[in-house]
Amino acid sequence: MFIIDIFKFCLNLFYLPFKLLKTKKKITFISRQSNTLPLEFSMIVDSLKGEDIEIITISKKIERSFKSLFVNFLLFFKEMYHIATSKMLIVDGYCILASCLKHKKNLIILQTWHANGIIKKIGLQTIPSRSKKGQKLAKKMNMHQNYDYVLSSSKETSKVYLEAFDIKEENLLEIGTPMLDYLYYKKNQIKNGNKLFPRNGKLNVIYMPTIRKHSKLDMSELVNNFDFSKYNLYVKLHPIYQDDNLDPRIKVINGYSGEQVISIADYVITDYSNIAFEAILCKVPVLFYLPDYDEYINDPGINIDILKEIPEYASKDINDILKMLDSKYDFNIANNFTKKYIEYCDGKCVKRIKKFILNNIK
Repeated sequence: MFIIDIFKFCLNLFYLPFKLLKTKKKITFISRQSNTLPLEFSMIVDSLKGEDIEIITISKKIERSFKSLFVNFLLFFKEMYHIATSKMLIVDGYCILASCLKHKKNLIILQTWHANGIIKKIGLQTIPSRSKKGQKLAKKMNMHQNYDYVLSSSKETSKVYLEAFDIKEENLLEIGTPMLDYLYYKKNQIKNGNKLFPRNGKLNVIYMPTIRKHSKLDMSELVNNFDFSKYNLYVKLHPIYQDDNLDPRIKVINGYSGEQVISIADYVITDYSNIAFEAILCKVPVLFYLPDYDEYINDPGINIDILKEIPEYASKDINDILKMLDSKYDFNIANNFTKKYIEYCDGKCVKRIKKFILNNIK
């Protein structure tokens, strides 16, 4: 781990000249989630148009290739300049420079995170389940340190962030997230969705499993027991999974976000994905299929015990889930579950975020 110490020392050494530059009335947005500006960043940026604030956006995913690592290393210098000359840095996940650099005292770092209602463990919560080497690396890389504020969608979600980001309660902003506004105003609707994803007299069931880092995604039980004569089975996979060698009766959806896919669903089947809350907010019935529950609760771990909190619509057995498809869905149960973790879906989240930003970057 000595090389990590050298790496961090060099980063801060390179950062020193940039810190001598004058701070501007500027906000820098940095995302490692994709190579395009994330929707939620875009919504915040749009809300700030017309204000006397310079906006810089940098979106670059770090992939496991030499080219990606090299490009991102060169990008560090651009990021250092903008961070050092900004009044506020906004991130939506772990950002090396946000956590590893020693910043000016007047820089405010806002973590927006990229999910609502956190079912599985995230951030610092995941460290105990890692290998000893992984635990040391996370600590050496100052994982999720230096945040001044974190956006939250509810008091229950804030409890998770206290652990995940080692932040004080007074630094949690329980004002909702841009994604909640996106869903509230039904901006997630796919244009001509019914034509692009025809039902042909059947109901559309969308299977959206979360990523599994330590095991392969196995859909055999679902496919072997699914009634294709009554339902269309669409699958929205995480980008890490390959969609080849799948049963030809499965229709894989690419090119759309999970939030958009919800708009063409009659049912959503998921597991530990926060897409469940978003689907319920859009009045789409959600069923939780948890075949690896006993393993998942230990690694990476869960914050919300689905089997205990909403047992009416959760099971380890696929046959139970498929029976639920044929039963009447009680939205009172689903809504009560969701309201516990999403308190601010009122269409005013971005306005509250904008107000916070303007009050803190005068």
